[in-house]
Amino acid sequence: MKKTRLLSLCAPGSTFAESIAKSLVLNLIQVDSKTFSKGEVKSYPLESVRGCRCFIIAQYHNDENVNDQMMRIFILSDALKRASAKQIILVMPFLPYMRQDYRSKPREPITAKLVADLLKTAGVNHIVTYDLHGKSTEGFFKRIDNPGFTTLLSDYLKNDNTFNLSNLVISTGDTGGASRVDKLASKLNLDFVVVYKTRKSSGEVDKMSLLGDVSGKDVLIFDDMTDTGGTLVKATNTLLLHGAKSVSVAITHLFEEDELIKKLNDSNIKRVFVSDSIFHQNLPEKFTVISLIQKTSDMIKQISENKSIDFS
Repeated sequence: MKKTRLLSLCAPGSTFAESIAKSLVLNLIQVDSKTFSKGEVKSYPLESVRGCRCFIIAQYHNDENVNDQMMRIFILSDALKRASAKQIILVMPFLPYMRQDYRSKPREPITAKLVADLLKTAGVNHIVTYDLHGKSTEGFFKRIDNPGFTTLLSDYLKNDNTFNLSNLVISTGDTGGASRVDKLASKLNLDFVVVYKTRKSSGEVDKMSLLGDVSGKDVLIFDDMTDTGGTLVKATNTLLLHGAKSVSVAITHLFEEDELIKKLNDSNIKRVFVSDSIFHQNLPEKFTVISLIQKTSDMIKQISENKSIDFS
């Protein structure tokens, strides 16, 4: 990894990039990142990167808005390209705008494709992320590694003595997550059930129904992301009404919103498992963080050495 360089665009207080660098026994290249009086941003490396494979580690955070975060990535990538970096890899566990991957109404943009094109134009050759909202979005990128949270979550649950796997059932938050839940259930050799929403003509959720039996069972709802928590809370209450003994939730990408955290903490959800794809200063006791640091470090090493990556 002699020609590998790591650069951080993480929030102040985050140890995500530093922990990856420590795991790989590498130093982080210093980055000068500024915000000017009119809101324009600028980022560039303070050391030579000529001929190097550069990994930009960008953990999504709430210290600034998402568009400023993306602009810093575009600008730093451009700076690295102009500084003759051999390759530029963006390591961003939660990649914004990827939910807008098709037109649900006439004349809507496909913003996921636009962001993919902007990253390419800025000089990014390769993306490392986790649990894109739709697998087909991978097609917008020339090179992308998009493993799931499933293996880390299943390994954690197998070793968590407080979790009785023999009485556990996996559930969706809604029908869109069926394939993800099926994969987790298969890894744990468990059954899964499906919660699905019925909507009014206005588009509002009318009621939530259940396909499957959860009577007397501990249930784990697995979803890729939540930004309001409404669906998870309603799904939890639906499962409890159908006789579930307890309901816990696992989320790959949990947004750092006070209202969201409070809603989940005050709900009937027993435990919340999350990754550190998004930076959180503090989380209540109900929340358990399962870190992506070691898996991300391994992927950076494998990419640097041109080795195969485990996408599970």
